Amino acid sequence: MRFAPAARFAPLFAAACGPFLVPLTAGAADPAPESATHYADVVRPQLVEYCGDCHAPDDEDNHVNFLAATTDGAINDARGLWGSVAEQLRNRTMPPADSAFQPTEDERRELADWIDGFLRATACERGPYAGPVVARRLNRQEYDNTLRDLLYVDLRPAEDFPADGAGGEGFDNNGETLFSSPILLERYLAATAEVLDAAISTPRLNHTIPPSKLRPVPEENADAPRTLKPGETLSAPLTVYVAADVTVAVKFERDAAGPVTLNVDGVPVGALSVDDAGGVPPRAKATLRLERGDHVLELTNPGKSPLRINGIGVWDDRPDAPRDDALVAHERLLGVPPYQRPDAPRAGARDALARLARRAFRRPVEPAEVEALMTLYDRSARRGDPWEESVKLAARGVLLSPKFLFRTEPPQESGSPADGSEEGEPQLVDDHALASRLSYFLWASMPDEALFELADAGRLSDPAVLDAQVDRMLADPKANGLAKHFAGQWLGTREVGGRIAPDVNRFRAIFSDELLDDLNAQPAEWFLYLLREDRPLREVIDADYAVVNERLSYHYGLAEPPEKLRGDAGKTADRGKKWMHEKKVDSAFRRFDLKGEDRARRGGVLGLGGALLASSYSQRTSPVLRGAWVLETLLGIKVPSPPPDVPELKGGNNSKGTVREKLARHRADPACSACHNLMDPVGFALDNYDILGRWRTEEGGAPIDASATLPDGEAFEGPEGLRRVLLKQEDRVVRHLAAKLLGYALGRSLEDGDDCTIDRVVAEATENGATTRALVKAVVRSVPFRMIARDPAPPHDAAHENAPDEQSGAKR
Repeated sequence: MRFAPAARFAPLFAAACGPFLVPLTAGAADPAPESATHYADVVRPQLVEYCGDCHAPDDEDNHVNFLAATTDGAINDARGLWGSVAEQLRNRTMPPADSAFQPTEDERRELADWIDGFLRATACERGPYAGPVVARRLNRQEYDNTLRDLLYVDLRPAEDFPADGAGGEGFDNNGETLFSSPILLERYLAATAEVLDAAISTPRLNHTIPPSKLRPVPEENADAPRTLKPGETLSAPLTVYVAADVTVAVKFERDAAGPVTLNVDGVPVGALSVDDAGGVPPRAKATLRLERGDHVLELTNPGKSPLRINGIGVWDDRPDAPRDDALVAHERLLGVPPYQRPDAPRAGARDALARLARRAFRRPVEPAEVEALMTLYDRSARRGDPWEESVKLAARGVLLSPKFLFRTEPPQESGSPADGSEEGEPQLVDDHALASRLSYFLWASMPDEALFELADAGRLSDPAVLDAQVDRMLADPKANGLAKHFAGQWLGTREVGGRIAPDVNRFRAIFSDELLDDLNAQPAEWFLYLLREDRPLREVIDADYAVVNERLSYHYGLAEPPEKLRGDAGKTADRGKKWMHEKKVDSAFRRFDLKGEDRARRGGVLGLGGALLASSYSQRTSPVLRGAWVLETLLGIKVPSPPPDVPELKGGNNSKGTVREKLARHRADPACSACHNLMDPVGFALDNYDILGRWRTEEGGAPIDASATLPDGEAFEGPEGLRRVLLKQEDRVVRHLAAKLLGYALGRSLEDGDDCTIDRVVAEATENGATTRALVKAVVRSVPFRMIARDPAPPHDAAHENAPDEQSGAKR
């Protein structure tokens, strides 16, 4: 016999609709506590009903035996497996689509929420959890920033690399998705040559090839001019160390008639005419672009008379002195000014490479590691390359090493278990690895000298020292890296202005590329302000200010543009107003205090135009997308994809009814109501914002209706009402932000074992003022950030069979 969900899953339904039922109703009584046998009496029978045909505990062919857990205590013995059960219920991948027994949408959500809630509530019972650590490749931003700080030049070659995939908590620094493809390895080769050429100045090419070096080599009188008979060819090798425009000048004996044909690497350059003006020996020359590498010059006599060749002059057009930034980079890397060699060239090279490798590998280097690099230097020196080029070759070995491209994190050699723990429990990570964790979290770049010095002294693992470093590093301009890469990916605004943009044909008159750039930058600048000023976490939801620049203040209607910028940008209004395109408006973001209606409309995360654009279609706003964005991004409520048999919501000018009316009919479908009852009211409250985040009171001539009613019956209206709803769930918003920040800091997917860490991070941040910086410090002081898992050696094969997998922590 099947029971009605309301009778059977009352506690589960309250948990599933979490923020939109009992907790939001002022004065409502707390739900009845769960019985100690709730799993055995309620949850397991439901799972047996829907899953028992394939996963019966006594079925020998059942290899996913989660139903063997007859009590909730047994769930703890297979936490990874039960996490997968919840996920597959949400994604509707189980039970299979062809199964005759399917749970309703409410039942799916209620079961999945109960499992997730149980796993979270019992996470701390298993002690400190550090989680898995994988060797993590530097992503594109980290690679560019690290090269900038390592070599003192900012070229950003990784912009041409393949895109990094996001994983885990939605960030592209997740080690599980940072793969290495053949094309990426090719790009590494090109990038290292480019950045080292910019950082280390090789002397200009200024070379004379004497007649004796022209091939075929003469048998006698090698220094005499060479005779080039009609139809014959002479050749000479040429090594170019830096890509440049190179002039090739063929020198002739007097009275040469010419011309001579020049080929480079088998490619014709052309017939060069002889110029004997100015009383110098006649020459024939050409200027062409040559890339770094070995080339072959070929001279052919196309005429009928012999030519007497007296050698070839070759020089490039680079300036005699490098640019100021290149001069600084060269001297800091090599210890001598450009174009000077140390008195002991090999010893000078070794010292320079040892310094570079220590910083590039982000730890002290062994003498053997430096000697391995010196074999590259010696090879180049033996073939006669310039000293700078010999150092560059060895430096390329540094930049192409996995020790540079990947972050590996050993534990401290002395072994420092957490809380006096025994074998198998976490221990402190090595101080140099901790310095890298901290710098790549806050700067998306390598540690600086202050962090290296603290790591060398073994002081960085001191919590007080860590706190001081967080304050110092967040005040540094490089903290923009955290704000930009974390906020843009957390809020989904990173692609605004690129993949995410309004339809040009429909909205050209109300936006510009410059405006989209500002909408893209605003979330990062807003989050950076929260960090730098150590603002209360509550201001994520509600604040009496906005962080805007001059253009956005006009866009949002917070300020009036000057008269000269109010007119149309073009001859007609279809290109928008001048202030949208004006390059000279103040681009700096500042706090803008809000009052009156602006206070209700623009404060906090809900007023960010980039987020409102990212949660719209390119041609119209969408209450569904915006509601789902709030649920997932701010509250951490997973919104499943629509069932496959649900019809698409029809739109367009020819369809009858408003979007609100169409969604009401959509919610009447039981397959749709479970999710849309949560999403739609939230999205309706944001309908006063147009696709670009501007405030509007009507759409298509009809007034905007921003009223909404939650499933528990609570009514509210507009973004101000939605903020009140979210403030009642402030703890949940802060917890989800903490989880996102932890996932970004660790560069991995969070697991059920991390639930305890998240709760502790939130509690610690709350105890220290519930500010944004307090949250960052709590993440930095957490067990998985400062520690590394230490697994005991299995005593026998059976133990090995059940050992946690290194990557996922799930049992094999």
